[in-house]
This record gives sequence, C-alpha cells and structure tokens, in this order.
Amino acid sequence: MAIRRIVSVHFTEDYDQLKDEMFYDSDTNTIIIPDEGGVRKIVSAPPGYKAANIDDGVELSLDTLAVQLAPSGNRSLQFRVTSGTLTVNITGQIYWAKGDYSGNWDARYWNGNTLNTTWQQPFGWSFPWQGDTAIYNVQDVTNRRFYRITLSIGGGFKKNTIIMERMV
Repeated sequence: MAIRRIVSVHFTEDYDQLKDEMFYDSDTNTIIIPDEGGVRKIVSAPPGYKAANIDDGVELSLDTLAVQLAPSGNRSLQFRVTSGTLTVNITGQIYWAKGDYSGNWDARYWNGNTLNTTWQQPFGWSFPWQGDTAIYNVQDVTNRRFYRITLSIGGGFKKNTIIMERMV
C-alpha cells in the first residue's frame, strides 16, 4: 500500500502519519479525509480520477485512454486506447528538474491524430532526471471529453507518479 498526499508526491504506508491532511490511496482508489474529531473518513475517489506510483512500462488507464512511461528510448508518456480509436488533440509542457537547468521547459502539440490500441508517443521528450515533470492535456474529440495527465519521474524510472483526471 502506498498512500500519497494529494498535493505532493510524498507517500507513506502508515495511517498514523496522516494526521490532519488529505491523502489518496492508489491501491484502493480512495481518498482519506480527516474530520474534526481526528477520525479518518475513507471515501471512494471521484470516477474521473486515477493516480498511481508505477514503474516505466506499466499502464495506467481511465475510461478507454491508457498511458505508460516509455520503457526505453525517449522516456516520455506513450498513449493508446484500450479498445477502438479516438481522435485527439494533445498538448504538453515539460519541466526539467536538474538544478543547473532550472527553468528549462518545452511545450508541444499533437492535434487531429487518431489513437488506436498500439502505443504512440506524440512527443520525443526524454526525462533524464528524477523529479522531471510534464503536464499533458488531451482533448478526446470522439467522446467530447478532456483529460489532464501529470507525470513526475521517479529515480531510475521507478515509482513514477502519474495522475489522470477527466476534467469534462
């Protein structure tokens, strides 16, 4: 079990460390909310939210949209659908975490393309350092949905934080 504070990438396996903060438990897809008496309330996460700390090459999906950190080559998100096809517009921004490169970022777009069940990597970014972060916006033109996907790279491409949110 890895319980993660919603506003950070820190996690714990001990409920007693939670105190008065709100956390998300990726194993059970629940949110842990403290109440005034110090009692923890566990509620199901919203249906349009999925988050996990996962290794490269491990898939995370929400609805029919699936992502994974590329297991080799350029280490950025790969996209696919679990069935059928989707016409999408994808934009993204990357922030490199290396101290001597602070402030470096890039932005790209990949519009009017079709996702199918084969992994596709819209941007050729490579994330060389732990803490590198990217935010992808995915407009699902087919189903009229919009997703925000946040990626934070873990050490050695292990325990990468991926958060998928269906905004509409």
